[in-house]
Amino acid sequence: MLNGFGMGGARRSNVICFDLNPKRVISGTLNGAPVVFGDGARIELLKAAGVKTPRAAIVTYASDDRRLSATMRLRACLPEGTPIYVYEGNSRIGDKLLEVGATEIINEKVETSLRFASLLGACRTNDEASQLRKLGMDRTSITIKNPDDSQNIIIPGIPEESMLDLCDELGCEMVDINDLYISFQAVAEDKDAVPIAGLRDYLMRQSSEGPLNGSQLETCMDLQDEDGGGEITFVEYLRANWNPECSLTN
Repeated sequence: MLNGFGMGGARRSNVICFDLNPKRVISGTLNGAPVVFGDGARIELLKAAGVKTPRAAIVTYASDDRRLSATMRLRACLPEGTPIYVYEGNSRIGDKLLEVGATEIINEKVETSLRFASLLGACRTNDEASQLRKLGMDRTSITIKNPDDSQNIIIPGIPEESMLDLCDELGCEMVDINDLYISFQAVAEDKDAVPIAGLRDYLMRQSSEGPLNGSQLETCMDLQDEDGGGEITFVEYLRANWNPECSLTN
């Protein structure tokens, strides 16, 4: 899209992408896109790719931890004043991203709502947009009730609408997510993403129906690892569990 608006330049060299997923790097390269394999927040890789004084940097990692880390490292290595725009997904880490150096954050559902508000005349100025944006950011979380209603499970950063959409897609119920979140948190310890190998080992230890196929578990989770970094988020874990060819829990 940026190239389409003339930002790519005659040699398509004014926009460069970095990705940790080899498949996307290959796909982009075959389509003529300037895609480089690696972590774009590493100063050594930026220098090797010829990035010195960029007009702006955009961070779109799937994991909250990666977005925070990348934003912090880019702020430390890029020239002072370089805008850093960060895709927040549907998480609630906007304040943290701003603290570590983000110039502005983009939340998909919030920005969509702001666009509708603008069309309806409810959002006419930048101040009004900022107020509505903050209101939207404060409302992205979900509470799941245990089947016995004895305890609520809080899943930060995942709005209820997104979880309901995911349930429809996977063919599961909200209560089905409860055990999966408990098993995920046993390894995550409140982190946004966990190493696939660590989660695999935990599931194998907790199996109550005989030994699990460790290679199959790891393969299923690898397929859902969006950025190919070897870690999996809770949503990716859900997708892996409801893969017809996989069964991560008993």
